[in-house]
This record gives sequence, structure tokens and C-alpha cells, in this order.
Amino acid sequence: MGSTRTPPVFLNTGAGQPPNNKTITTVSTEILAANSNRVWCFLTNDGFQDVWIAVGHPAVVGKGIFLAKNGGKEKIDLNAHNNEAINGIVAADTSTVALQEAI
Repeated sequence: MGSTRTPPVFLNTGAGQPPNNKTITTVSTEILAANSNRVWCFLTNDGFQDVWIAVGHPAVVGKGIFLAKNGGKEKIDLNAHNNEAINGIVAADTSTVALQEAI
């Protein structure tokens, strides 16, 4: 038989609770701190402004990973990115990003 994998522990949420929200502004905003134990995180743009995210450096409008307003989403895992801080920015006003992280 194969080895049994331990299920991930969810951070930023309690069991059965919805993801936490982070308000993103026109200044690069840390969405998640660097975490060397991160297995994956899931980000959803629940707001009314487009969001750009960057991993490991400040976010810049028009560059990086794009989260469209009203539901754009991204899963970041070890296969796609590293475990550095994740930052976001909007061009105007603010937007809300829902997030979950597993270690």
C-alpha cells in the first residue's frame, strides 16, 4: 500500500468558516505573508476593481497575475510559485480578495 498523506492544515480560517478577506488598495498590499510551509493558497477577487498580484515583490498595476473583478481567482501552489509573500494592487478605489491558505 502507498503512504498516507497528512491532510493540510488551513490557516486564516477556522473549520467550516469562510475564507478571510483582505482589502486591496492603490498601494501594494500584502495579502499573505511569506510562509515556507505553504502547500497552496486560493485567492478570489470578490470586489468591483481588477487586482494584480505579485509573489515575492511589490505588486504593480498591469503586471503580474491578474484577478478580474467580480470573481477572478487563482490557486498558488508549489508547482506554480514559491512560498514568498503575496501582494496585490488595484488601479483605483479598492477591491476585496478572499483568501485561504493551507500548510
